[in-house]
Amino acid sequence: MPDLQSQNHDGTQEETRIYEDVLVNPDGSFFLFSDRPPEDVFNFGLPIGPRESFMQVQEVRLTAPSERSITQDREDGLCIYCQLLLLPDAPEYTTHQPCMGLLIRNWDRCVLCRLINVSIGRANPAWKAQYEAGLADLSSPDTRIWAQNKKFDKYSLIVATLGGHSSKEVRGTPIVWTTSNKLGTLSRRLIWEAYYSSEQHEASARLNVIKDWLRECQSKHTTCNQLASQGSRPLPTRVLRITPQNATIPFTIQLHEPDGESAPYIALSHCWGKSGPLRTIKSNIEQHKQAIVFEALPLSYRDVVVKAWYLGFQYLWIDSLCIIQDDNDDWEAEAARMAAVYSNATLTFAATEAADPSEGCCPRYSRAFPIPLEGDDKALVRFQDNLNLNGGDAALNTRGWAFQEAALSRRMVCFDNDQLLWKCTSRHESEDGLRVVSEATPNTGDWNVWACLAQLGSGKPSYVFWYKMMEDYSGRKFTFEKDKLPALAGIVEVFEDHVDDAPLVGLWHGDILDGLLWRAHEPGERVSFSGVVPSWSWTSVSGRVSWGGSLISILPEGQLKVISVGVDWAGRPMTSPISGAALEVHGRLKKAKVVRSANLVYLHEIDESSSESSELRTSENGQEETLSRPEILGYCHLDVVNPVGPHIWCLEVYQGLQRPGPECPRNLAHRVLLLEPVNEVKSEFSRVGDDGVMGSAVKETFLGVPRRTVTIL
Repeated sequence: MPDLQSQNHDGTQEETRIYEDVLVNPDGSFFLFSDRPPEDVFNFGLPIGPRESFMQVQEVRLTAPSERSITQDREDGLCIYCQLLLLPDAPEYTTHQPCMGLLIRNWDRCVLCRLINVSIGRANPAWKAQYEAGLADLSSPDTRIWAQNKKFDKYSLIVATLGGHSSKEVRGTPIVWTTSNKLGTLSRRLIWEAYYSSEQHEASARLNVIKDWLRECQSKHTTCNQLASQGSRPLPTRVLRITPQNATIPFTIQLHEPDGESAPYIALSHCWGKSGPLRTIKSNIEQHKQAIVFEALPLSYRDVVVKAWYLGFQYLWIDSLCIIQDDNDDWEAEAARMAAVYSNATLTFAATEAADPSEGCCPRYSRAFPIPLEGDDKALVRFQDNLNLNGGDAALNTRGWAFQEAALSRRMVCFDNDQLLWKCTSRHESEDGLRVVSEATPNTGDWNVWACLAQLGSGKPSYVFWYKMMEDYSGRKFTFEKDKLPALAGIVEVFEDHVDDAPLVGLWHGDILDGLLWRAHEPGERVSFSGVVPSWSWTSVSGRVSWGGSLISILPEGQLKVISVGVDWAGRPMTSPISGAALEVHGRLKKAKVVRSANLVYLHEIDESSSESSELRTSENGQEETLSRPEILGYCHLDVVNPVGPHIWCLEVYQGLQRPGPECPRNLAHRVLLLEPVNEVKSEFSRVGDDGVMGSAVKETFLGVPRRTVTIL
C-alpha cells in the first residue's frame, strides 16, 4: 500500500501511512512478521522470495481539485471532487470529501457522492449501522474520504476509502464508469440503461446477449471449433425434453431416454442446497417420463427451462432429474460419464449465486447513472460487485461437484449476482462488455481443461497444471465427503487420455514422486466413508492441500524407488468405493522425535550421542552453563491433528541443495514424507505429514541410514 500525502483545506500537506505485511526500508532491510522463533531463522532460513518480490512502500500524493482548476460545484450538483474523478486524464489518487458527514450531506446534490456513500455502506454494513445510529463522529478528520481511480482501456474503476489509517479504513464497493463513446454499440445492452428509464422490455430481452455470444462462438471462434467437432453430439442417457404448450400450461417437461439420438442440449451446474431439489428416484421415474409439472420445478429449474427454449434448445440435462438418485448402480454409471455430459453440451448454464434451486438464476443488475460530460458525451456509472470473471467466492464456486462441471464445459454462461458472464475456450466476457479475456489459458482461473491442455501439451507442464487444479479443488465443500473422488471422474478421464498415464487416487503414476509431496494447509481429519482411502493420497484428508513446498532449489535428485502401487475398486474406478490400496517403496527411513512448541511441531534427532549440539544458558547464580540438546531436523507439516506416538519416521523422497549463502555454500536438504507405523513387523506405515528436513553444512542428515522396503497404506 502507498504512503498517501494529501492537502488539507488550508493547503498544507497531510501524510497518511498505510503499511504492507512486508515493509521494505530504503536501505534494503525489511520487516517480516512470523510466528517462528528467531533461532529458527538461523537454522533454516525463512521461506521467502527475493527482495524484489515484495511490494515496496510507495509515496503517492493525493491530488486536490484546485490543482486542476476545479473550484466550484457544477449547476447540476456534481461536486468539485467528483468532477476531478470524471476528468479524461484524472489522476489515480485524489482527495474527496473532508469527512463522512459532508459526503452524507451531499447525497441529494451530487449523484456520484451518493454512489460513493452507498459503496462504503455496502462494503461495510457494520460501519453503516454505526453512523446511522449516531455512534460515529462524522465530522472527524478520521472519517475523511479519498479515492483511487484506476484506468483501463474501456473504463475506469473508482474505489473510495473512508479514513486514512490501515486499521480503521473502510474501502467501498468498486464503482465502474465509462462513456457512451467508449462503449459504442455495447451501450445498447440493458445493463447500461439509465436507472430512471421507464422503457418496457420483454422479460427475455437480456437473453439476446447470450444469443449473440453463442452465435459468434459457433461462427467465428477457430479454437472452439477445432476443439469441438461440428454438429450435434450424442444426448446423455436421460435428458429433459421441453415442449411449449399454452398460456395456462407454459411447458410440458418429460424425462426422455434417447436411443442413440444426437441433438444440441444445455446442461445445468448448480448448488443442491441443504434440503435438496426435486429428484428422480425409482418410485417416480415412470411418472417423470410421462410429465413433470412445470410449476412443481424449483425456481432455478423453471428459469433454465424458459431460457433454454428461448435460445432454441429442446433438451436440457439436470443432474437431480436425469440420474436415478436412489439407484447406486445408475448413480455410479452416470457419475462416470460426466466428461461426456458436460463436454458434449452445446452450452452449460451455471447458477453461480444461487445457494439452492429455490433462488433462481435471473441475476439482478444495477442500472447505470448517466452524468453529462463536455460535448455530447456522458459518463455511465454503475456498481461493480464482482471484479472477477470467474465469479470470485460465489456459492457455486465453493462446491466440489461444480469444479469439473466448469472445467469440462466448452461454453458456459454464469448467472452472477449482478450480470451475465460468458466463458468459452476462446473468450471470456462480462455482460457489460468491459472485461474481456481473448484467450483462455492456465492463468484465467477457471481451469478449462480443453483450452489449457491443448496449450500445455504432455509431460511435466500438464502435471503441474493438475496440481494447480487440485489445490483449488481440495478446498471446496461437499455435502457428502464420499463424493470427493466421484466428482473428479470426468476430469480424470480427460487427463488420462491427454498424458497417457495411469491415475492413482488423485495422483499419477508417471509423476508419483512429486505427487506424493502434497502438503495440508492445516492439520485436518481423515475422511471417513465406505471403502479405503490410502493415506498417501491427498484425498484421504479434509481441507485444502498444495504442492511446491520444497526447500530444495538446486539439483534435486529422487531418492525413493517405487516398487509397486495398486488400487482396487469395488466397482467402476473413481465412482465406487476403494477396496484396497498400497504403495510399496524402497528408500532411506530415519526415525525422529516429535516436539511441540506453541503452534509449531519440530523433528528432533533421537541419537543424542551422534547428533548433539550445545547452547549456553545463564543460570540463576550468573554463571554460564552448557546444555546439550538434540539437533533440530526441521518442521513438521502434519496431515492430521493428532498423529499417534511421540516418534515419527522420515522417508526420504528427494535430496538436493538449498540456495547457497556466504556461510553455507553447500547445504544439503531433504524432502521427506512423515510416516507412523501400522505394523512394524510387516513394515507397513501410514502417511501423517511431510517436511523439508534440513541438513547442516557439515553433516548429511541421512548419511549411513540404510535403505529398506516399506509399504504405505
